Amino acid sequence: MKLLWLTLAALLLSGPARAEKAAEPAPPPTVAVLYFDYEGKDPQLALLRKGLAQMLISDLSSLENIRIVERDRLEAILA
Repeated sequence: MKLLWLTLAALLLSGPARAEKAAEPAPPPTVAVLYFDYEGKDPQLALLRKGLAQMLISDLSSLENIRIVERDRLEAILA
């Protein structure tokens, strides 16, 4: 989970800091949010695997400088 947050922070921080040399603006970074891993034994906490991912997707989708990959497309690519 730390890796996910570090990756997102790096993407967000690197976008505005880059000097744009081309006439057209660079496309926004693309982010895919996967389900979180849970290896515990509490079935109520296992629900957070998808719930936390969905909350993160909802929050990130409100940002205009990030493009979210649809989960269906991501699952098709992984398959």
